[in-house]
Amino acid sequence: MLGRLRTVSDVAFYRAAGPISELNNIVFASFTLLFTPLAARLFARADYRALNGLYWQTAAWMSVLTFPIFVVTFSLAKPLTMFLYGARYAPSGPVLALLSLASYFNVVLGFNLQTLKVYGRWRYVIHTSVLTVLANLVISTVLIKQYGTIGAAIGSAVTLIGYNLLMQAGYRRRRIFTSLIGVIFWFI
Repeated sequence: MLGRLRTVSDVAFYRAAGPISELNNIVFASFTLLFTPLAARLFARADYRALNGLYWQTAAWMSVLTFPIFVVTFSLAKPLTMFLYGARYAPSGPVLALLSLASYFNVVLGFNLQTLKVYGRWRYVIHTSVLTVLANLVISTVLIKQYGTIGAAIGSAVTLIGYNLLMQAGYRRRRIFTSLIGVIFWFI
């Protein structure tokens, strides 16, 4: 969209920041390999309390381990892009900061998407994903026309954060429901 609505330079500034901001997801990707099978086993045993504990424990560990990467890619975004790509890429600094913030927010909230998949909440995940894509198209189109590269970064950051909040709402709703079922079975 940025290429259609703005210049090639705007695309270059945005694309330069993308891979650097993705460094925030290294720990997340590594933990995914460990989290999903264990979460599935806990779900199969109907041990929802342990699954919730696993969820928040991994979220906390990922947040702590990713924080140094976030600090560098967020607070030193402009000097970092200038160091890596040269002074002509200085406009990529704010883009990197926004994309890093959104990526770190994703890490802090943990494996809400993966947990919803383990719970079998595919309909919720699909509807939320489609809604987020449509929102991203609308928000990004408006912001790119107004603000160019920074508008694209704001649109991406807002929709990624919104997507994670919606996934978290789906996770919390499921957790509350399963906790109620556990209490009912405990009394029976």
